[in-house]
Amino acid sequence: MNIIGSLNFEWLFIHTDDQQILDKNNQMILLDMVFTQTPTLVELMQVVHHAITASQPRDEIVRAQLSIIASIFRQSKSLLPVSSLDSLKELVFIHPGVLKDVMMT
Repeated sequence: MNIIGSLNFEWLFIHTDDQQILDKNNQMILLDMVFTQTPTLVELMQVVHHAITASQPRDEIVRAQLSIIASIFRQSKSLLPVSSLDSLKELVFIHPGVLKDVMMT
């Protein structure tokens, strides 16, 4: 079994340190883990929620995490129906406290 096949976004994200998350190549690897197989809406919501709630109080780290989230949205446009994409946006922009907590740190 290929080791990459047994990894997932959450595991890699948790084990990514500050310097690694700032590296664009590492961000692409994280995104590849999300889209290796076509993710469901629920899986995308879990990934986005995890990326938001794991934010650190350092501006450059928050920017890197928001960049990953923005890339997830861009790639999701071609995979999800409009109603599912709207649900994903609601998680970030409407769900009480999720993005607000990140911006207030």
